[in-house]
Amino acid sequence: MSVPGGFGTGSLPDPYATPSPSAVPPPGQQPYGQQPYGQVPYGQQPYGQVPYGQQPYGQYPYVVDVSREQNSLAVTALILAILSFVAFGPFTAVPAVIIGARSRRMANEGRADNGSLGTLAMWIGIVVLAVSVVAVLGILWFVLSAVSFSSGTGSF
Repeated sequence: MSVPGGFGTGSLPDPYATPSPSAVPPPGQQPYGQQPYGQVPYGQQPYGQVPYGQQPYGQYPYVVDVSREQNSLAVTALILAILSFVAFGPFTAVPAVIIGARSRRMANEGRADNGSLGTLAMWIGIVVLAVSVVAVLGILWFVLSAVSFSSGTGSF
C-alpha cells in the first residue's frame, strides 16, 4: 500500500520500539558527538586560558626587579623630616638624617633611583637639628641669665 506522495509505509521505524544498544550513547555523553553546553572538548583549551608552561602573545613573565627595592627609604626619610619640621623636632630629625644618608648611598650604588628625596630629607633634618640646638642654647641662656639676674649677680 502506498501513500500519496510516493512514500511507502513499510520503511518507517516503530517509534515505541526499544532502541538497540549501539544506538544509545553511554551515560554522560551527548548523542551525535556534541559537547554539553559550557564544556570544552578534551584536546582544546577554553578561550582566554593558556595551558601551563606557555605565555600568551604580547605578555612577558612577571619579574621582580630587586635593584629598585630601596626606594621606600627616601620616602620614609622625607616623611620623618617633614614631621620633625612641623611637630616633633629633633626626635624625628635624627632618624631623618640617618635614613636620608642611607637612601642617598643606595642611590649612588644604583640600588635606588630617588636619591634626591633622600638628600632633601637629610638637609631638612640637619636644618631642624641646627634650629633645635640654637633654640635649646637660647632657652638655656635666657634661663641662666634670668636666674643670675634675680639673684643679683647678673651683669645687666
